[in-house]
Amino acid sequence: MSTAIAIIIFGIGLVISPASANMATWGMWALLDTLTVIVTLRAQKTGDPFPFLACGCAVGASIVTSALLFYGTWQWGIIETIALIGTIAATIIWLKKGNEAGVLAFVAAINIAGIPQLFSALHGEGLGSLWLWVVCTIACIVTILAKEGKWTMRNDLFPSVGILYNSAMIAIILAAH
Repeated sequence: MSTAIAIIIFGIGLVISPASANMATWGMWALLDTLTVIVTLRAQKTGDPFPFLACGCAVGASIVTSALLFYGTWQWGIIETIALIGTIAATIIWLKKGNEAGVLAFVAAINIAGIPQLFSALHGEGLGSLWLWVVCTIACIVTILAKEGKWTMRNDLFPSVGILYNSAMIAIILAAH
């Protein structure tokens, strides 16, 4: 739940001191993280762990989106359109192919939806959020290290890919500054 706390603090920080955050990205993340929690729970087998990381991201992204509705700026372009297409495609895959395929599709869509945020970071707009990506990376690593048993897509894809995305955000932000 450290991820939820970090994201919530980030959302509160947006109210106090606006940082660069793409409202379209965070809105899609809120939706996709919530759907990922639902599809992960539906795909789970007896004894699988509760998806705390995805749940924390869903709560946190929803709060950040709420803050951005009041204090953010709306922008929509080709990158956001591509992210929306990924979101719609993931939903169709889940509905047509089932829960296991849904986990893969939604994790892919979460990262597609993150493309606008990556572009913002490339343009030097992410220094204020660096700590958030560090905390999220650590939370993903701890989730993987704390697991018992073999790797499964339904339980481990979200934190595994999260390590890659969040690390990319850290690298881009540091390189841009």
